[in-house]
Amino acid sequence: MINKLKRNLIIACCIAVMGWSAADAAVLTNMRSVEGTGQTRIVLDLDGAPTGWSSVYNENTNVLKITLPNTTNKSTISFNKKSVLIKDVGVSSAGKNIVVSIEGKQPIQKNIFALANPDRLVIDVYTNIEQKTTTSLGSSGQLLKWSKSGDNGRLRIYKAFVPSTAKMTVLHSNTPQTLTNLANSHGGTIFFGVETPIVKPLTNGKSLVSDTNDLEASNALRYTYSNGYSINTVEPSLVAALGKEDLHINGVNQTRLANSLILYTPAFGESTNTNTYGHEVVIKNRKVVRVGEGNSKINAGEFVLSGHGTVGKELAKIKVGDSANIYRTAGIAKISVKDAVVYSGGDEVLRKGAYVGPKTATSRGARNYIGVTSAGNLILLSIDGHSAESVGVTAQEGAVLLREAGAINGLEVTNKGHNDMIVNKKVITQDGKDSGAEYTDAIVIP
Repeated sequence: MINKLKRNLIIACCIAVMGWSAADAAVLTNMRSVEGTGQTRIVLDLDGAPTGWSSVYNENTNVLKITLPNTTNKSTISFNKKSVLIKDVGVSSAGKNIVVSIEGKQPIQKNIFALANPDRLVIDVYTNIEQKTTTSLGSSGQLLKWSKSGDNGRLRIYKAFVPSTAKMTVLHSNTPQTLTNLANSHGGTIFFGVETPIVKPLTNGKSLVSDTNDLEASNALRYTYSNGYSINTVEPSLVAALGKEDLHINGVNQTRLANSLILYTPAFGESTNTNTYGHEVVIKNRKVVRVGEGNSKINAGEFVLSGHGTVGKELAKIKVGDSANIYRTAGIAKISVKDAVVYSGGDEVLRKGAYVGPKTATSRGARNYIGVTSAGNLILLSIDGHSAESVGVTAQEGAVLLREAGAINGLEVTNKGHNDMIVNKKVITQDGKDSGAEYTDAIVIP
C-alpha cells in the first residue's frame, strides 16, 4: 500500500546526459522571470553548463525544489513579486550543489529544459487553468481563442469554425507575400496561410518517379454547395514501363492480390513478404538489378515490382539489366469546375477520428491544421509555439487537439514552422505579429 508520504510527494528526476563534462563546474550568475497567461517562466543564467538536474515537488506545500549538481551561486535574483502563480523563489547551497526553491500560490506543474549559447536552464511553471474566448464572425462562423495546459507547458490555440454554408476561396499569388499583405490587398474575413506542395508537371501525360516522395497520396480540402467541406485522399496513378510494356500498378506497399501488380518501397519493410506464386523485379537507378518469385529484399534506393497471375507472367520476361521506369500519370486539379472549390496540399493526420500521421514527427513547435466535421463544417486550427505563452505541439498532439475541436478528418499544413491567421484584417496568432513568412496561397473565408 502506498503510504501518505509517497502519495503526497511526487519526485521527478530528470538526470540528463547532454555531453557535458562532470569536471566543469557551473556558476549561477542571474535569475529572471517572465509572466504569461497561466504560466511563469523562470530563467537561470549560467556560466558553464550543469551536469544535469533533479526536481522534487511537494503537493502539501506547493514547493518545487530543483537541484543543480556541481554548481555555485553568484546570482542576482530578479523575480516578479506580482506573479499570480509564484509566491517566492530562493537559492541555497548544499555542498557542491545549489537548490532552487519555487513556492507556488496554488498547485503547480513544471517543464524544465536546458538551452545553450548562452548556457541557461529554463523552468516553466504553470497551472491547469483553461481559458476560452469566443467571438462571432457573423455568417463566416466564429473564432475561439483557447489557452490550456499540455503535458509540457501552456498552449495557445486559435480555432476558426466555418459553417458548411460559408464557401471558401483559394487565393493564389504569383509573387510570394506575407499573409498581412495578401489580406490587405484582398477582401475576406478569415485568411489562413497555407503552403502548396510542389507537384512535378506531367509531360505527355506522365512524369518520372525519382523517389518515394513522388508516390505519396494527394490530399485535398473540397467545398461543394451540396455537401459543404470534405477531405479527400487520392492515391497517384502509376505505371511501370518495362521494355516495350506499360503495366498499370494497382497499389503501393500493400498486400498483393490475385492478378495484381504492387510496388514496394523500403518503407514497407525489409522484404515484400510475398509468396512464391508470382514474380518480382527489383529496380535501382532505372535498371532491373534482381529478379525472383517472391519475398524479395528491399534495400535503400530500390523499388520492387511484384506481380501475380497474368501480370506475373509479364514480369517473368524481364531480365537483369533491362531498363525499368515508374511513371506518375495523374494528379489533382487545384480548382475544379462549376460549384466545387479545392485546395490541394497538406499531410493527412486524422481519419475518422484516428491519428494516421507520422509516428516520428516528435519535434514540438507551431503547427497548423485543417479539419472537417461530420456535418461538413470547416475547422482552421493554428497553435503557437516556442514561447513562454505556448510551447507548441508535436504532429500527433496537434491532431488530438483538432479532434477535440470537433474534426473527424484532418490535414496538417506544414508552412515551414510558421503559423499565420488573420481575422478582420488583424493578425491573431503569435501575439498579433505577422511571422514574416511569405505565401503564394491562402484559404480565404469571405
